[in-house]
Amino acid sequence: MKYINKQDYEYIMNKYHDTSNPFDGNARFVRRDEIFSPDTGMDGNAIIEGILHQDAELSSLPHPIRKAKAFELVLKKTRISCDSRDRFPAINMIDRPLNQTLIKQWRNEVFGEIIPEVESKRAYFERSGIATIWPDFDHSVPNWDRIFALGFEGILAESEAARKNRVLTSEEDAFFEGIRITYSAIIDLIGRLADLADVSEGSERMAAALRNIRHGVPSTFYEALLADYLYFMICEHIEGLQVRSLCNFDRLFLKFYENDRKNGVSEEEIRRDLAYFFLQFTAIGNYWNQPVYLGGCKEDESTEINELSYIFLDVYDKMGIYNPKIQIKIADSTPKDLVLKALDMIRRGKNSIVFVCDATIRRALENAGFTPEQARLCDIKGCYEYAVRGSYGSAGMCYINLLKPIEYALHEGCDGVSGEFAGSKSPRAEDYKTFEDFYVEYKRQLGIIIDEVIDVVNSFEIYLPQVNPLSMLSATLSSCLERSKDALGGGAAANGNNMMFGFLADAVDSLTNV
Repeated sequence: MKYINKQDYEYIMNKYHDTSNPFDGNARFVRRDEIFSPDTGMDGNAIIEGILHQDAELSSLPHPIRKAKAFELVLKKTRISCDSRDRFPAINMIDRPLNQTLIKQWRNEVFGEIIPEVESKRAYFERSGIATIWPDFDHSVPNWDRIFALGFEGILAESEAARKNRVLTSEEDAFFEGIRITYSAIIDLIGRLADLADVSEGSERMAAALRNIRHGVPSTFYEALLADYLYFMICEHIEGLQVRSLCNFDRLFLKFYENDRKNGVSEEEIRRDLAYFFLQFTAIGNYWNQPVYLGGCKEDESTEINELSYIFLDVYDKMGIYNPKIQIKIADSTPKDLVLKALDMIRRGKNSIVFVCDATIRRALENAGFTPEQARLCDIKGCYEYAVRGSYGSAGMCYINLLKPIEYALHEGCDGVSGEFAGSKSPRAEDYKTFEDFYVEYKRQLGIIIDEVIDVVNSFEIYLPQVNPLSMLSATLSSCLERSKDALGGGAAANGNNMMFGFLADAVDSLTNV
């Protein structure tokens, strides 16, 4: 592979999964106990047992503190590795230990004991093929600007300063204590990684960079890549919250690139660092791929596309990979040659590239009440969604089956398979005089489904901070610190929900046949 020798490629591709075994992207959170030295930490199963044992002793404490203490235990005890065949460290406990334990337990408590009627309705919707609904911990984007500007220690310091500047309720103090424990644990883990890199032959550069980002802010392109990678790995795999954008890469990394070039770092070396960074996500194998985005507009509406944008695409192209997934904000000022380069990559099958229309996104956000500045700076994330920076884009996810209302409209309000009455009577099929009559009834039944799905999501989303407190994300969002609230509990600049509709083509075919 271009930029990466065969030995390094084989090591990285087996870092997260054993490539000799079948791979399932939906079950990608696995740890590799066998490739880590026992001298660097505890056995993974012992850590899981330790989480449960510790939490039993902390059961009287608020959830943000209990989760943070479990997070701390994992980062303190997990096995780690620094290898000369890679430019990024390895962390063993990437099988989502907190999701397996505390988050699972608290979800069961909320849905099984506090709101069992909501869970019953949610399960009925899924069982009957009406809609798929779940609490969404899958679409977060931290404020990457703050991470790069403050560093991990600076994020912690700012949180502690906010904590000391006001009189707090016990709930608010628990919020800040969760952040303190969480970020102290991250800083200590980076120190452990740096110490191991120091004594791992060939990892001296990694050791120096880790020490720099442990107590400071990234100053080089490589250090910024490390900070990005570590936030992603720890949040996605241990905190239990998917990171659905690696940032507005060309805008945020430009200053590190330019600083390196001024200090004599060759473009080839930067390209190699970028290639090793890309390969981590190819090897991890995130389902629907790991998003990162390019472009957008500056305050004067000139483009954010720059020299690094072209290098980014060129490295990706030469590697022949499709993960991470590249999203490009297209505006009037986007250079045509950049668009043509991306299109050529797509034509040759060298992609996972998505174009998003900057003007349309901004217009939609402004129509929703956000300022032009918030709309301009919005993040692109996930499949190709967008959200204002500092928001939590989706608290409840739902997919609605567009075929289901057809069943109800044709079967007098009953399920077409089970015959179960859905709750709203429709006319007999032979009583529809025109297609328009039928279509009106279809839309009425669809409207009922939409309202009921919204009711289910609204009923459980207020409990999400109790199920999975988000200390790691919340600390990066200044509004959370200002409000002393978790991102899911009213702290984020905005919270929203995503409603998507499935079987559109099938619904169109069915309606056409009717």
